[in-house]
Amino acid sequence: DWMAKAPGLFIPGVRFSAKPGDPTAEEYRKRFKEGQFKVFAEVTAQYYGIFADDPRLAPYWKMAADLDIPVGIHIGSGPPGATMLGYPAYAIQNPLHLEPILRKYPRLRVYAMHAGFPFAEEIKALMLLYPQLYVDTGILQAGAPRKDYYAFLQDLVRAGFIDRIMY
Repeated sequence: DWMAKAPGLFIPGVRFSAKPGDPTAEEYRKRFKEGQFKVFAEVTAQYYGIFADDPRLAPYWKMAADLDIPVGIHIGSGPPGATMLGYPAYAIQNPLHLEPILRKYPRLRVYAMHAGFPFAEEIKALMLLYPQLYVDTGILQAGAPRKDYYAFLQDLVRAGFIDRIMY
């Protein structure tokens, strides 16, 4: 409905959790070619205890790389109380779980949702090595303590990554 009411304003994406029954990489490949989405996001596998470098996700990274689909993946600590709010397998994902994917697919554009908060040193190290990595601050503006959010954001800016931060 939003896209119909404001053509060109929204970019269609798909949510992927890696749960049993989710579409296969080949099904997503077909949907992308049909124009059903333009961004492979949100990847919420972390909510189910599955990290970015899990072999189950390999076909999806290949699909996104082959088709030049930007990927947005949840990285870092996540929402307060996640394990008590319907996600008992939720686990904190260190941004370093992205490194094997970024190394294998150097043209794959990835944005770490929540900027990998609170892993500032790890996300900065990855951004230094992999220019195709961006961060998204989205929910941090509401979910992280304001002082911590600003310090984290300032740290990324001071490190020279202001042009790779998505608000």
